[in-house]
Amino acid sequence: AVTEDDTIIVNTGAYNADGSIKWSRAVNNAVIDPHGTGRVYSSDLNVSAIDLANGLDSWVFNPDGAISYSPAIGEDKTLYFGDSDGVFYAVGQDGIERWRFNISGRVNTGTPVIAPDGSIYVLFSDGSGDERLYALASDGTLKWTFRVGLGSTAPVVGADGTVYITTNTMTALNPDGTIKWSVVTFRNGRASSAIDIDGTLLAPLRSTLFALDVETGGLASSAWPMRRQNLRNTAVIVAP
Repeated sequence: AVTEDDTIIVNTGAYNADGSIKWSRAVNNAVIDPHGTGRVYSSDLNVSAIDLANGLDSWVFNPDGAISYSPAIGEDKTLYFGDSDGVFYAVGQDGIERWRFNISGRVNTGTPVIAPDGSIYVLFSDGSGDERLYALASDGTLKWTFRVGLGSTAPVVGADGTVYITTNTMTALNPDGTIKWSVVTFRNGRASSAIDIDGTLLAPLRSTLFALDVETGGLASSAWPMRRQNLRNTAVIVAP
């Protein structure tokens, strides 16, 4: 990923535009804050707010369990992420926990996404194949859940608020959690869908790419409507 000042961030550290090393350290499951705070957030056993200028921690948040997926960042700069102990967190820019939601006996299996109304969608599994999509309000209260079986690593939200989740069935959910439509694909496997600018839902499943005209108006204009934030994956840091 490349920041606004042309700093290049990879999972081993930061480089200046001329290729020289700016700082070196491990950066895991990380995202660049898109709000201009000058921070990158690294997550594994904890969440570290790293200063892009020097690579030092501004703060460290210690969850109950390990974190396997990168956080999502809301319009108000709140970080959202789940852990391996079945706890979902909202943490402010100061590193202080705003709220937590406990999902007993389940493990976070995907990056959260955020809807235009501030709702947060995240997948948790009990390890037996019973995977559920949880819809939380911005204050951490539960709105609804939807059983997806063995699902994707993240849902995607359309401009009209429709939530799309891909398993061996592609399902569109209304914002209230009711089914809008579903299409059986007969293709098992974990995949994250995307919505193109023309409103086409793209879902890679094994060796097949499904493309459906869902007439949703494109990707939602929220802060984090899909895994890796947007179609360009601009906030996500990957290996060089």
